[in-house]
Parts: sequence; structure tokens; C-alpha cells
Amino acid sequence: MGQYKELAEQFVDYVGGKENIIKASHCLTRLRFVLRDFNAVQQGKISQMKGVMKAQHSGNEYQIVIGTHVGDVYTDVQKLLDSTGDNDLEEQEGKNKGKILDRLISTLTQSMTPVLGVMSAAGLMQGIVALLIALNLLPDGSGQLIIFRSMANTVLTFLPIFLGYTSAHTFKMNKFVGLFIGACLVLPFLDTGLAENTTVLYTLFKGTILETEIFHTFFGLPIMYPPGGYMATVLPVIFAVYFASKVEHFFKKRIPEIVGFALTPCLTMLISFPLIILIIGPISNFLGLLLTSAVMGLYNMSPIISSIFICLIYQPLIVMGLHWPLMPIQLTNFAALGYDPVLVCIWVSTFTQFGAALAVYLKTKNPKTKALCPPAMVSALFHIMEPGIYGVTLPVKKRFAFAMLGGVAGGTLLTLLNARNYTLSGSILGVVGFINPNNGDISGLISVLLAILVAIAVPFVLISLTFSEEAAGSETEVEKKTTEIYSPMKGIVKPLEQAKDEIFSEGFLGEGVIIIPETEKVLAPCSGKITTFFPTSHAIGITNDDGVELLIHIGKDTVRLEGKYFYPLKKQNDRIEAGEVLLSFDREKIMAEGYSLETPVIVTNNKGKELLIEKSDGQIDYGESLFSVSPKLSVEEEVLAVE
Repeated sequence: MGQYKELAEQFVDYVGGKENIIKASHCLTRLRFVLRDFNAVQQGKISQMKGVMKAQHSGNEYQIVIGTHVGDVYTDVQKLLDSTGDNDLEEQEGKNKGKILDRLISTLTQSMTPVLGVMSAAGLMQGIVALLIALNLLPDGSGQLIIFRSMANTVLTFLPIFLGYTSAHTFKMNKFVGLFIGACLVLPFLDTGLAENTTVLYTLFKGTILETEIFHTFFGLPIMYPPGGYMATVLPVIFAVYFASKVEHFFKKRIPEIVGFALTPCLTMLISFPLIILIIGPISNFLGLLLTSAVMGLYNMSPIISSIFICLIYQPLIVMGLHWPLMPIQLTNFAALGYDPVLVCIWVSTFTQFGAALAVYLKTKNPKTKALCPPAMVSALFHIMEPGIYGVTLPVKKRFAFAMLGGVAGGTLLTLLNARNYTLSGSILGVVGFINPNNGDISGLISVLLAILVAIAVPFVLISLTFSEEAAGSETEVEKKTTEIYSPMKGIVKPLEQAKDEIFSEGFLGEGVIIIPETEKVLAPCSGKITTFFPTSHAIGITNDDGVELLIHIGKDTVRLEGKYFYPLKKQNDRIEAGEVLLSFDREKIMAEGYSLETPVIVTNNKGKELLIEKSDGQIDYGESLFSVSPKLSVEEEVLAVE
């Protein structure tokens, strides 16, 4: 196991254990779990964990936002799961029938995330090449230009090969068959053979955006091969690998393993690829064209209105984890035009979190809030918004609104200046991607720098002018509401579910634990007031200073003793301090009468509260932390409760 073993174990435990996890995955900053029962999630415990920025149920997933080290944490989670969570793909698909959008988002996330790093690196190379051309440091036709351009263009050109591999992992099939499918889709021979011919047999869908010239047929069936082929496309290879995974799973169940090593991949490729070229590829390509056409139609009707709309919804989409469907639109534009004129407007949105975090850092006096700001600023410079959103802006809604306004202002300015992004590069270094690689024109670079300044300035100025210690005040309030309950006994602690009395084990009276006492004193578990001291002295009701109501019930059915062997040292309505002796009793005589001494310690007004059980199994001593009680938190409070 790696360095995040303990954290991974906690996550797996708090989402309901291995048996509750159907599938685990991750994106840039968040762990994603597909679960059998979302009610089994211990939301309060996860939200209070150090380093958790946000935890939420979104679509068909439970998402835990933890930051850019998520890949390392996921590795340790996967080691814990082994094959437990990954063998139930069919079960998951069965559960998600009808949730097409959820499944598409989940698939895009899992397929695209592993490629983003190398894709961003290639985009950065493209920007550097464009900068060198603008500075006349790379002569046209030179060997160095050819080599640099080859490096910069490889990822986007052969993107289906990368996605073939990652999609195969997503759909649990032979990854090299996925590679094969991706490679076939971008094979130069296929492109020249199917799309270049002097004789057009006929044209399908003539006069529409789906118009396709047919040069060849396959046993009489038209081969609808798109102009330019499948280079730099996303949806065709993902749909293709999904279909191939079904074919492979079919043969795996029916071909003996001894011959399946070669026969299963052979039959999978032999059956899948012709159908991919004839049906799946064209359909998915048409879907991409229709999606792009709709977005471009809105853009052409009013670039400004479309930019405002896209920028307004972009950051809320990130909060919900629903921003991934925008990626195919962007890639389709790159493939068709060589640049993206539409979603370029959201490129500067991430810098709004830099401006917001900088303003909060300069204004706040709260050390915890101040500590959240530097990592949020650094992350924002590298196009990672989550630390800023969950740590700085979302906890105070007006800050988040100001960040959205900054994104609208910066994005709209980019659109007004007709800026074009020629690369897929992220981070502040990616500004070089706005240099035209064909002629070295740097007007786009100037435009994006101005837009970044606007995107930073808007939230910075608005937050600075309206700042108050709302976050700090809420943070202190959350801390005050959290109540520590200490063990009133020395003995063996067990989960409440193991109580012999069903009234307690079924949770009818509240939540907590049971203690099997090994000594004969009951100490006050907190400071407060004794609101009930039963006449038989076997049970004590306490209301602590924060309004938490506790019940300590010594033994099962000990009310029948009518007070015998119990010796109270306090009375009802007494003020008590944590650690004071409330009661003593005679263990041996009570047990000699045939009574169990298991003692439930529970919170009776638990509605609207979260209990974090510190210890529910093993030895416990007087004064050890038993559990903490806090109100169920809103999204803002959950973030502020994280240290």
C-alpha cells in the first residue's frame, strides 16, 4: 500500500465498505464511487475528514473532492478493493438504465482523465512552437520545426489510440484490443483508401449537415467515412470500444480459456471493426456533428449571449462534476477548424479563483481561512479550480457569485476580441496557445492576457469592497457546535447495534454506544445539567451546555432492582462538570442477581445531528473521547468544518 493507505481505508469504510462499492474512479481532483446503497454513506464523517473539500451525491456517483493528489489516493483505494468493485459492471449498467446522461458523463470522465496530462503537455508544446514562430526562431520548413510540430500534434492527431486504451480500461476489456480499435480508426491507409477516390458512387443526406459522399461499399453496404477521418475525435472511439467490450464479454463466456488467449481477441476485432466502420463510427460522428452544430448555431446567432450563458453555468457545472460533456465539443472544433472559437470563453474562468483567493488572503484575519488561499491561488494558475471553489468562494455564496461574474467578464472580453485558442493547453503557461501557429500573430496572446486580468480583477475588487469575516465567523460557530462526549465508565465499548435490549439496538431512543463496565463508578461525560435522575438511580439524563441530550442507562432491566445496589452522588437539576462522579454501584451484587450491566450511552435528541464515533470497539478508560456530536452541516459549513 502507498502513503495514503489510512486515508483510503477511511474512504472505503465511510462509503459503506467494499461490499457497497460497485465501481471506483477519479478525475483531476475528486474520487468517484458508484455505490449499491447511497444511504450507507457516512456523510458527516467524510465531511469532517482533514483534506476533504466537499463530498456530494451527484448523478449516479458519490464524489469526494480532495485535490490533485487524488490519483495517489485512488491507487490505494483500488488496492483495497482488488476486484471487489470492478466485477459488477453489468450490475451497474442494469441499475443505470434510463440514466443515459449520468452514464455518458461517467464514461467521459473515466476515459478522458488519464489522457489530460499528456494532452495538456502537447498543447503547451503547440503554444511554445507558435511563440518560436512568432519570434522567427523556427524557420518555415526547417528540420527543427518539423520535429517540434510532430511532438506537439501527435496527441491530438492520434487521440483515438489513447482513448481506445483508456476506454478499454473503463469497459473492462482487453486494453490492447482497445488500442487496436483506436489505431485502426486513425490508420493513414484507411483514410486514403476510403475517403480519396475520383468516383463518387452516391451521396447520403444531401443538403444537410450530415451530407456524406460514398466512395466505397462493404458487401453492398455504404461506407460512410467522414472527411478527414476519425483523427482527433472522441465519441467514435468510446462508442466503438463499448461495443467491442460487449462482443469480447460474449466470447469470453463461451470460449475455453486455453484457446481464448488468441481466439477471443481475433473474433472480437474481426466482428467489431467492420461494424464500427459501417455503423457505430458514422452514428457517433453524426452525434458529434449535431452537438457541435447546435452549439455553433447558438454561437453564430449571438457570440456574446452564448459566451455569457456558457461562462455563467461553467463554474456551477464544476461544482456538480458535470462539466465533462463540454470536452467533445471543444475537441470537435479543434479537429474541424484547428482552433476552438466557442468554449474559448471559459479558458479564463479558472483565474477568477486566483483573484478571489488573493482578496480573501489580504483581508481575512482568520488563520485557517488565510491558510486555504495560497494553495487555491497556485492551483488556479494551473487550471485547477476546485481548491479555490470549495475552500474559498463557495463557503460564502457572494464570493462564488463574484467569481462567476469575473468568468463572464473575462470570457465575454475574449469573445469580443475574437480570440482563438489553437491548443488544448491549460495553466497560465498556456497563454502561448493563443498565438496563431500559422503566421505567428500575437493579437490572441494580448487578448487572453487582458481577459485574465479582467477575470482576476472583478472578483478581487468586489470581494475586497464587500469583505466581512463571514467564513471565519461561520468556522468558529461550527467549531463551537461540535460537542465532545467522554467515556463515563472504564470497560469494554461496543457498537450500540450489539445491545441486548432491542429498544437500544434498533436505535429507537437515539444513537451512541454501549459500555460493559469493569469498575463501579459513573463519571459525567460532559459539562451541563442533570435533567433526569430516575428514582431507581439506574439511568441518568443529562443536557450539556450545547443542548445535546444524553442518556446513560446502567444495565438491562435493572429498573426492577428498584434502586438496590445503586448509590447516587448527585441529584436531578444539579449542575455538573465533566469528570465529576455521578453515581456508584455494586457490580458483583447486580450481576449476582442475574442482570447484565451493559450500559448504553446515547444521544436522545439526535435528529439533525451527526455523531462521529471515536471508539466503538475495545477497551476504554474514564475520560477518553467516546464520540463527538455536531449539527448536520450545509455545504458551506461542511467546507468550513474541514481543517
